[in-house]
Amino acid sequence: MGPAKIAVIIAFALLFSTKSEAQTEYKVYSGLMFHFIKYTQWPSPGAEIVLGIFGKSPMNTEAMALNGKMAGSMKVVVKEIHNVAEVDACQILFVPSSQSSKYSEIAPKAKQHHVLVVSNSPSATKNGVVVNFFEEDSKVKFEISNKNAAENGLKISSELQKLAKIVD
Repeated sequence: MGPAKIAVIIAFALLFSTKSEAQTEYKVYSGLMFHFIKYTQWPSPGAEIVLGIFGKSPMNTEAMALNGKMAGSMKVVVKEIHNVAEVDACQILFVPSSQSSKYSEIAPKAKQHHVLVVSNSPSATKNGVVVNFFEEDSKVKFEISNKNAAENGLKISSELQKLAKIVD
């Protein structure tokens, strides 16, 4: 086997391992978001809770596994969100790091409509995000901004907070 073929095989292996790692990471995010739903108190919960995914990311696919599941007494409905005007249709919204430029537009609407905003971008909690994923020691972890949660009219359970890094 020549060097060119080996290079192509290595390139494909790296491509697929990266995709697999990203899918695994977003699968973890999706599972954790289900628990965020169960351990967050909204001012006026309904029978359904809409989990919005802002823009396109691997989360769009992974979150669909939650569609129709029951989180306590609430049925989870997963919806793709394509613009900031749709934020008010969600109770929980995942904003991927690729959409971090939209935080300043999303934050005021999230406060007004009691939306739990979740992301995976460094310093996101400084921009209105309530829960932010990060990696430490090759593990997915999350931080919570109680200040942002309170401003959005949300109460995060102490059980969930014990698992998180509290940033304020």
